[in-house]
Amino acid sequence: MARFVYLCSHVKGFASVVTTSRLLKTAGSLAVGALALSACSINPGAAAVVDGNRITENVLATTDEQISPMLTEDPEPARVLQLLIAAPDLLQVTSENGIAYSDEQAREVLEATAAAQGVPVADYTEDTLRVTRMILAQGDLSQSPDGQAMLDDANARLASSEIVVSPRYGEWDAETNGIAAVTPDWILAPEAPVAG
Repeated sequence: MARFVYLCSHVKGFASVVTTSRLLKTAGSLAVGALALSACSINPGAAAVVDGNRITENVLATTDEQISPMLTEDPEPARVLQLLIAAPDLLQVTSENGIAYSDEQAREVLEATAAAQGVPVADYTEDTLRVTRMILAQGDLSQSPDGQAMLDDANARLASSEIVVSPRYGEWDAETNGIAAVTPDWILAPEAPVAG
């Protein structure tokens, strides 16, 4: 079963929109999971395909750029890809359980964060807003007595999806339920020094 892992331990300040204590509650824990990973050669330009729906390289790059000011560390693209994959299922579960944020609330958080970080406010995409809503919902979920049950539900839904990830981001690791970096077969490991 897929499980939630942490992308970052803290979320950057959002000026007056959200208090510092609220920010710490919104540390992004993310659902990752997949049934199969393979080359996306049948979907050129796709970073991943989830149940036939493509997450393009452009969507990934834009989301990565727009979400980075909100996080304490600039995430690797594979981590942002995991967010994009996990967001729909997690948001569906939290919404069904009364935890939901609107696109407008997500936009306000992103704009306040951009202002606090001194970066330009972007024309945030639907995907960036979805990932931000997921991060905000996760903060509430972590405080809910039903949080674990909701995580289990979201993980079950994610596990039932057919997910294919481009090998440029790694391969699926069934033990950790995440995207693991890989070294291509044609790259040789360095030889151990000869003791002498």
